Amino acid sequence: MTRFDSAVLFAVNSHSGTTRKGSTNPYILHPMETAAIAASLTTDEDVLIAALLHDTIEDAGRSPEEIKEAFGGRVLALVLADTEKVDPSRPEIDTWMERKNAMIEYIKEKATKDEKLIILSDRLANLRNIHSDMQVMGEEVWSLFHTQTDKQVQGWYYHSIADEMTEFAGTAAYEEYLSLIRTVFGSEPTR
Repeated sequence: MTRFDSAVLFAVNSHSGTTRKGSTNPYILHPMETAAIAASLTTDEDVLIAALLHDTIEDAGRSPEEIKEAFGGRVLALVLADTEKVDPSRPEIDTWMERKNAMIEYIKEKATKDEKLIILSDRLANLRNIHSDMQVMGEEVWSLFHTQTDKQVQGWYYHSIADEMTEFAGTAAYEEYLSLIRTVFGSEPTR
């Protein structure tokens, strides 16, 4: 079994029995899609493994130590780059803007190209899901977001991510991301 195969099993076991918010789809489909998008941008095994595992700490309760022991320090660092720092003493709704600003600042000031690649892949998978849900639900899709239901504020976040990912301009993933921003939010990202 390859390291990537082991990562697939780790991700499947981590997300077993869970679904994405507002959906009956198995949660594992999101990290698999994120890894598939990342694979269109790189063949680096550590990056692809981290794309698969990007939500295992934040959403599945796995520990950083488990990831480091199973897949190494570089994979852990890549996963942590796409893991929001949540303050358990405060309601998530109260910290949404702080967490998003912290992510944008991290991307702008510190993120490596590999970290950005995973973040872009994750956000593109999210935008695809939002777009798909909009086809069925229309503007009601925003009610699925428990911590930030304002479409314009969500749009600000996705635009801000696009602004920090211009090094991927010309790739299918980045161009699809821009196209989905126009479709979902009805506005042009700045470049």
